Amino acid sequence: QIRTTVTSLNTETTTSSQTWSSCGYTSQKPRISEFILTRSYTATTFRIVGGTEATPHSFPWLVSLQYGGRHLCGGALIHPRFILTAAHCLVHRAPTLYKAVLGAHNIMKQEEVQQRIDAVRLIPHPQYGAPNEDSNDVGLFQLATEVKYTNSVNIICMSRWDPEPGRQCVVAGWGWIDFQRGWPARVQQVVVPLMNTSVCDDEDHYWNKIDDSMLCAGYEEGGRDSCQGDSGGPLVYYNSTFKQFFTVGVVSWGDDCGEPLKPGVYSRISKAYDWIFSYLNP
Repeated sequence: QIRTTVTSLNTETTTSSQTWSSCGYTSQKPRISEFILTRSYTATTFRIVGGTEATPHSFPWLVSLQYGGRHLCGGALIHPRFILTAAHCLVHRAPTLYKAVLGAHNIMKQEEVQQRIDAVRLIPHPQYGAPNEDSNDVGLFQLATEVKYTNSVNIICMSRWDPEPGRQCVVAGWGWIDFQRGWPARVQQVVVPLMNTSVCDDEDHYWNKIDDSMLCAGYEEGGRDSCQGDSGGPLVYYNSTFKQFFTVGVVSWGDDCGEPLKPGVYSRISKAYDWIFSYLNP
């Protein structure tokens, strides 16, 4: 059943009757080898030293949330009417000034495959900011109309369970690259391994700032990370058994970007899973 739905993504006319069995598929192979994504990280076998531009539309669930006409945050399409993002991207914002841009690669252009849809409701997690300032940093962006599934637009699967530490994950978005290059027009991607939460919360890292609504991903030596403008975007991994991508986290916060001993911190999907689904299946 899962396999038969893949063929429906080979046309730009797929309807919104798409089911969960077809989540996490992409018609454009990401510029990342399956070998990397299905093996745990060790410093001797693989080390990211620089993010790269993604293959166009290889992450068809990726969304640019634009406020007042400018990119503000990332998001992930999880339902024909809902985008998963960070709560801090939604609070104190007017829905009328928000627009979701789906199917984009270059957000500085009006690409033919893009879908631009207004927001009808912004829903931050009710426990956002408790017990810690960045706790439960998850929210839902409700679209005014349903998306149309195409080669460039598809939903991502959500994981109820966390993969093991060391699992390679991918972050993609339009966030800050560095002080020289600034903001990219095209989607960038980077591979980061999940970090043991107890290590991330120790005195060498974030020391008592990591709670059970968070997970960490990155390298001890730094160098690769998500950054400003990536907030709300998905942290995803490839499930080689089902041959689908699953999101396990939402870009939330960190101390600067790519600093040694300061990995990226993500909101944990497994913790918010039931709350999210209460809106998707009311």
